[in-house]
Amino acid sequence: MESLISAYGIGEDEDEDKDKDKEDSLQKQEVDDEETCYKKRKRAPHSPPPPLRCGQETATCIFIGPAELPPHSPRSSNGDEETANGVFIGPLERPPHVSPPSCCSNAGEEPAACFFGPAERPCGPAERPHGLSSARPSLECHIPLPHGRYISKRERAALSSTVSEPINPHSEQLSSGLQRLNPADISWNGQVSTNSSASASFRSHLPKGLFIQLKAHVKAITAVRWSPTHSSLLASAGLDCAARVWDTWSKKPSLGAVRSFISDSAAKDMQWSPDGRCLLTCGFDQTSRLNDLETGLETQVFKEDQIVNVIKFHPVQTDLFLSGGSKGVLRLWDVRSGAVAQEFRKGQGQIMDVDFDREGKHFVSASDIADRNSSDRTIIVWDFATQLPLSHQIYLEPYTCPCVRYHPFENVFVAQSHGNYIALFSGHPPFRMNKHKRFERHEVSGYRIQCNFSPDGELLLSGSSNGQVYIYHYKSAKVLKELEGHVHVCVDVSYHPCMPSVVASGGWEGNICIYK
Repeated sequence: MESLISAYGIGEDEDEDKDKDKEDSLQKQEVDDEETCYKKRKRAPHSPPPPLRCGQETATCIFIGPAELPPHSPRSSNGDEETANGVFIGPLERPPHVSPPSCCSNAGEEPAACFFGPAERPCGPAERPHGLSSARPSLECHIPLPHGRYISKRERAALSSTVSEPINPHSEQLSSGLQRLNPADISWNGQVSTNSSASASFRSHLPKGLFIQLKAHVKAITAVRWSPTHSSLLASAGLDCAARVWDTWSKKPSLGAVRSFISDSAAKDMQWSPDGRCLLTCGFDQTSRLNDLETGLETQVFKEDQIVNVIKFHPVQTDLFLSGGSKGVLRLWDVRSGAVAQEFRKGQGQIMDVDFDREGKHFVSASDIADRNSSDRTIIVWDFATQLPLSHQIYLEPYTCPCVRYHPFENVFVAQSHGNYIALFSGHPPFRMNKHKRFERHEVSGYRIQCNFSPDGELLLSGSSNGQVYIYHYKSAKVLKELEGHVHVCVDVSYHPCMPSVVASGGWEGNICIYK
């Protein structure tokens, strides 16, 4: 029987089945053990790592509490890690003058890294740790920062918005001794103020009265303009064929002008270049002339076939300026090439005034035209890029407008009317006139009287045929003050670009009045 079992292999299958059952039971037991461990790990709460203590050594970093690092400070380039109590900073960025706490150093031996708690500050709250590079200057945070807790991004933004950055003035000296001034650092005497923390916000104030009067020209004055970059320089142009620059804050400004530019004919308009280095004039000689302020020489002449009444620099592309003349043609000139870049034509009369909006995308022109059905060409709003008119019959009253001005911030513009009022227009299509708001107390009486906004846009100034300067409140259109100084017509007024209560005006008798 045993021989038969061994011959035919009876019993081997049973052994194989037993081995197989044993392997299956072991595998099943392993799977059950894994599932049990997984369930235990899933149910067990995650235990956070033990908190760092003062004096405890760490692997590669030191800790500086939240009071030493303001929320607006940049993070470390070595990969800082925020914690509940502050920020970790690598060992290379630790201030060299900081010594580790006594509890974590043995016999003067300094560990590779240590932990500074909020109570052991290595530096003052207004001091930045050495090694933290930043483009911004160090600022003193006056708000106490919370200790020992995480500061969210929203809290950091709120705290950083309350910290003001001090103004860093930069001055540039010209060869002629004229100094480029920062408008925020100008004192009343026209010198640079030593207080660099002057308020950056500008708010206009009403001048109290006449401060100084200059006998500037022999004949009538046509334009007065403050320099955009030099606080004490005032330019004037007149019918005596001269354009002059005055140092108004010198000890004796009435002794003479700093610069005088004499042309062959009377000047009708004058503008400063945006950089304050040149003076552009135009007049009856059918030219526009660019004069250098440093050398006192005439650098360029732009010839036309019409009397040039008005000129205006582009606010963004400062190498371009617009000119309008007696034949109703508007030309865009390029100072670099000295040639005409574009022309704007629409059958207008002589151009009285032009002005760009703040971005330089649109400009408005006013013309003197008395033809039949010509109301659509009295005031025109142009698209600067396409040279196409955008407006249609926006001023239907039978008066010409010798002056147009855009508001410095709002999308509106005003027009001085020979109907003895200033009209207000919308700056977006269809450019409608505000029929419920007018500035009317002054008298125009057919003269080319100019108007101007204050730098903050809160006040509107206008000359008058009775020789006074009228100051209107822009929001209410009420007269706030009337300034007396001229015997004859007050032709032009200009608000100082950085001094809050200084106004200059030019009169028909040739005098310049400065109010303060």
